Amino acid sequence: MERHPSPIETLMTLPGARRAPLSAAQARLEFIDRRDGATAAYTTIGAFRLGGALDPAILERALQAVVDRHESLRTRFVVVDGEPTQVIETAIHAQLDRRDLRGMAAAEQEVFLDCAIRQERQRPFILSSAPLFRALLLAFAEHTHVLILTWHHIVCDAWSYNLFLNELLDSYGALVHGTGDPLPALSLQYANVVERERQWMDSTGTLTAVAYWKQQLQGIPERLELPVDRPRAPGSTFDGDVARVSLSREETDALKRWGREHGVTLYVMLLRLTARYSDATPGRTTSSSECRWLTGRIARRNTSSGCW
Repeated sequence: MERHPSPIETLMTLPGARRAPLSAAQARLEFIDRRDGATAAYTTIGAFRLGGALDPAILERALQAVVDRHESLRTRFVVVDGEPTQVIETAIHAQLDRRDLRGMAAAEQEVFLDCAIRQERQRPFILSSAPLFRALLLAFAEHTHVLILTWHHIVCDAWSYNLFLNELLDSYGALVHGTGDPLPALSLQYANVVERERQWMDSTGTLTAVAYWKQQLQGIPERLELPVDRPRAPGSTFDGDVARVSLSREETDALKRWGREHGVTLYVMLLRLTARYSDATPGRTTSSSECRWLTGRIARRNTSSGCW
C-alpha cells in the first residue's frame, strides 16, 4: 500500500521562505500596531538574577546561538502589496547590552534595576525592524548579575519565553564546557506552523464550524459590558494589577463535577467566568511534540489537532 506523508511531514519538507503570511494571533497584533501606532502594551519583560561566575561574552554567543536557531527571533513585519507579511532575516546580530553597577551601593543598584525594568517595559518595538527583543545584563558584583529580557508579544508568548531562557542557559553551559550544541534539531519553524494553520482554517470542517458558530452567536452584544464601580474610560491606559485566587481541592472537585453534569470542561468554565468579570482571556499552550521546541506565538485555541 502506498504511504502518503502526514501533514507534519509535509511541513518539514517545505522550503524555508524568506517571506511568509502571518498567523491569526500575529495578524491581530499587527493590525493593532498599525491602528494605534507603536505601543508598549504588548511588551513582555522578565528579570532574572544569575549567581556564580558569568562570562558576558559567552552569554552573548549563547544568545546568538538561540537566535540563529529560531526564525521567529529573526522576523520583522511589513506590509507588501497591502498584505501584512513576515520577513524572516537570514541572520541578525543578537546584541547583549551591558551595564556595570559594581561601583554602586546595594540600595542604589536596586533603584537602578527598578528604573531599568520600567524603562524597558515602556519602550515600544517597531515591528518593521528586527529583532523584536532586547537583552540587558546588569553586573551587581563579580558573581551577581541580573538579565533583563524584553520582547514584543507578536514573536513571544509564555511558552516561548520559558523555552528561550532554558535554551539560552543550556547553550551557555555548553559553550563554557566545550561540550557542543546541546539542543535538538528543529523539525520545523514557526512559518511552517502558520502554513499548517492556514490549511486547517481553509478546511471544510473548519468552515462548517465557523458557519455553525456564526449562527449560534447571532444577536450577541457587540460590547462586553462588565460590572464596574466607575464609568469606562474613553481610552485604554493599561494600568492594572494582578489578583490571585486559590481554590481548595474540594472547590476544584465540585467545579469539575458541575462541569461534567453540564457537559463543559473546567477550562471552559473558568474561561466563561474570566470573560464575565474581567477583560482577560485565559490562553492554552500546545501539547504537540512537534512544537514543544518552537518559539513564536504558540498558545492556541483549544483543539485536538496539534500545535494550533
